[in-house]
Amino acid sequence: MWRLFLYFLVLSAVLTVLRFIILLVAEPIQRRSLKKRLGEGTDKTLESLVADWRKKAGRSLWFNFVGIPSVAFMAIILIAQYA
Repeated sequence: MWRLFLYFLVLSAVLTVLRFIILLVAEPIQRRSLKKRLGEGTDKTLESLVADWRKKAGRSLWFNFVGIPSVAFMAIILIAQYA
């Protein structure tokens, strides 16, 4: 049981790192897109929009990459252990 729980923790950590890498790669792309749309001289607005995008995308990615797979993996562990 402990070994499976350790697998669960490792899976969660790997998926969290994957989420961080995706946000790290996608942020400059989003920043360029917003800068092109807003034009020059709007750094405060741009930073605010990028922060909002990062928060929204981070939550969405966490739910899809960490939350759902972690719950599914934990359910499989519990079913395998007690069934």
